[in-house]
Amino acid sequence: MNYELKTAKTAGFEMDYLKFGSGKRTMVILPGIALSSVLQTAPAIAEAYSGFADEFTVYLFENRKNIRKGYTVEDMAEDAAAAMKDAGIEKACIFGASHGGMVAQSIAVLHPEIVEKLFIASSLSRPNEVFTGNLEEMDRLIKAGTLEEMNHFFFEHVYSEEYIEKYKDVFDFLAKMGTEEEVEKFLLLIDSCRNFDISDRISSIKCPAFAVGSKKDKMLTGEATAETAELLGCGYYLYEGFGHAVYDEAPDYKDRIMVFFGRS
Repeated sequence: MNYELKTAKTAGFEMDYLKFGSGKRTMVILPGIALSSVLQTAPAIAEAYSGFADEFTVYLFENRKNIRKGYTVEDMAEDAAAAMKDAGIEKACIFGASHGGMVAQSIAVLHPEIVEKLFIASSLSRPNEVFTGNLEEMDRLIKAGTLEEMNHFFFEHVYSEEYIEKYKDVFDFLAKMGTEEEVEKFLLLIDSCRNFDISDRISSIKCPAFAVGSKKDKMLTGEATAETAELLGCGYYLYEGFGHAVYDEAPDYKDRIMVFFGRS
């Protein structure tokens, strides 16, 4: 699958993104938070979503470069909308995963004119007790200087036990990774999650929307997905198995996205 790595440049910031596909419609992917840039795995992402390439031109946007203390999810939504404009995107079907789902909801509230459809993956509209506890533990582990332990905690709450066992060597290798700059950015992103709450404005979203999660989601619970859908007034589906990153694990997940977005 051919792809391009590009950079959106606005008056206030730069944001890297991945672009592939040749379809007439536009799909935007907003990923969850991670210690390292997801664009390091650009070939794998393009291949994983190659089934969308004929129907859509697909974009995956990272967070802006050099994020600052106090950077909120709403700030991220404003920046993502500006980056989409710089990339020439007028309207898109948006797939937001985890933290990216928070950003996607915020875009749909702040800039409804650019959202055709909204697919919310393993996300929430306000923090719950489980999610807040996990954020605090990751924050504590990082500040205690136990980055490898934090990475393992993160993996164990994002992926199912079966998935971790299958790719154990990869996760053991990744657990040792993380630069000082990446850790600092990760802590700022944790703060943005901690302060996120769009529950009182989510009902203003009028575009077609759908939410999918997992009943075994250890990061934020399946109930969070259900609550988000209920506040939004849209349909939802909860997998019986898999983990928080069910969007990476379930073999039929991308089919669900395509069915919801529809074909022209």
